[in-house]
Amino acid sequence: MRHIAYLKSPVCAVDRLNEAILTGNAELFDAVFPQDASRDFALRLADTIPPEFLSQRDPQILAQYMRELLTALLRGDPAPDFVQNSILPILPEDFFRQLTERPFSLVNANAHLAVAESTFRHPSCKEELRLILGFGRSDNRWKAVGILNARELLSIYLTALDKEKQRLARLHEDTQAFHLRKIAHYLPGAVCKAGPMRLSGGHAVLIISLTGAPNPGPEIVESWGLEFPITDEAGTVLACPRLSESGKLMPGNELRRSWTLDLEEDAFRRLKAAGELRCRVVPLYVLLDNGTMYSSDPRWLKRAGHTVTSSEHP
Repeated sequence: MRHIAYLKSPVCAVDRLNEAILTGNAELFDAVFPQDASRDFALRLADTIPPEFLSQRDPQILAQYMRELLTALLRGDPAPDFVQNSILPILPEDFFRQLTERPFSLVNANAHLAVAESTFRHPSCKEELRLILGFGRSDNRWKAVGILNARELLSIYLTALDKEKQRLARLHEDTQAFHLRKIAHYLPGAVCKAGPMRLSGGHAVLIISLTGAPNPGPEIVESWGLEFPITDEAGTVLACPRLSESGKLMPGNELRRSWTLDLEEDAFRRLKAAGELRCRVVPLYVLLDNGTMYSSDPRWLKRAGHTVTSSEHP
């Protein structure tokens, strides 16, 4: 009679769940933590998922992905790619391994609801996180009905994620500032002039001239890229040509270049009608003779001072 009473108690359900986790028994796990528990988890999260995860707002899809993730983690398999890319990663990769070291314990129970608790650590968070499961009675047996603190876990994860995004943003700003300083070092004092004109035969062109202070070295500049925003007196951008130049710029050599670009007739008339034009120089990259590139565009580089081959530069 005591054994029968035990089988019908929430203590048995918690023991069976711990056994399923310890042995990696997916069938036993499904019996104690059924699909309904995943759906309950999804419903609790559906209203709090941030806008960038709109594709996961469907509770049924989220529940399916949650189930896929739990099954993979329980068996020690890598989660499917679509799950890794779609479900909020609020559970660490060694989630079940951590739970074998910290089994669930029953903390509260009444005739209708039992509560079991364990803890785990997530790499995005410094503190130890509680995992609180609710158990309900079904056919004289108790089963998990949901993760009671699902929203708390999501909130902690999103807070940690936001801090990580801020850290990466600061790192990116520092890296970009470093690159801009390096570009300014090798292309110091660059200024330009630009204006439309007609060549013999009425051909419309844009003339851009560039001057700069001598390259201070000690490296030789192999090539560089520049952007030239051309504006009217009000600051309206009328054209913004990008130009790449190959050719050694030796230490001590001044930067003096000019370019003649073809213009469509409409563009020529628009620039001509704008009156006095103003031109700025926006350096995009420099490539040194030792293969080191500095760039203002983070898509071109993975880290400061990244070394590239000549065929890799923009």
